[in-house]
Amino acid sequence: MKLFCPEPSCRAENLPTADICTRCGLPLKAYAQTLDYAARLFNRGLDLVQQHQLEQARECFAALVYWYPHDREARNALAMTCLMLNDLISATEHWQKVHEQAPSDSIANQGLALTTSWQKGPHLMNVLPESMPAQSGKGTRVVIVKKKRKKK
Repeated sequence: MKLFCPEPSCRAENLPTADICTRCGLPLKAYAQTLDYAARLFNRGLDLVQQHQLEQARECFAALVYWYPHDREARNALAMTCLMLNDLISATEHWQKVHEQAPSDSIANQGLALTTSWQKGPHLMNVLPESMPAQSGKGTRVVIVKKKRKKK
């Protein structure tokens, strides 16, 4: 098995046990640890959503989006969490960014349609697609559509 450098301008083959890339010097182990931490942070955010600790979940997803601004999955999760916290402006902004990156992203498109309809009138707030969160009475019902990320 060979390990390829993740740096797009390098992509050199390395031994799987290499600490650094033989060509560009990128710290491969640190990179792998960073990816592992990102996966654990994403999964922690999902767990917090299921435990109805939405503010903490939002912080997990926001950290991921800060470190990986093109991570559509993390940005979609952040937008959904913002929506569950009734922060329509932030949810819309995040879904717009996902839509700019990937116009066919179904979660972002559903989210944008939903936030647009919510801004037109609160009477539509109970009509949600299955993949979206919903506010209900005392607590929050959440439908998670993404699988947990695998740790590298």
